[in-house]
Amino acid sequence: MDGLSLSAEVEQVVRLCGVTVVDELPDYVKSHPLVLRSYVFSPTYLGVLRALERQCANDGQHIIIGSIVFTYSSDVTRIVRAALQLRVKIL
Repeated sequence: MDGLSLSAEVEQVVRLCGVTVVDELPDYVKSHPLVLRSYVFSPTYLGVLRALERQCANDGQHIIIGSIVFTYSSDVTRIVRAALQLRVKIL
């Protein structure tokens, strides 16, 4: 989107969490501003946090963190948990 893309590692983590990642949006999606504002997040750190926040609201933070804990190292788990907690505090 707009010439930006996620790193392979970040894309792998967000996919594991249940976030759908697309390389290019279809034109029919691009033509609906409400859809773009509500369901499409930019491939930036803020967009990733918003997508993970939305997924945590839908599935529950404990489910998302559990998926990460069982798959990734403690370093990755710590980073994601800190990012999610920071985002919750900001809101």
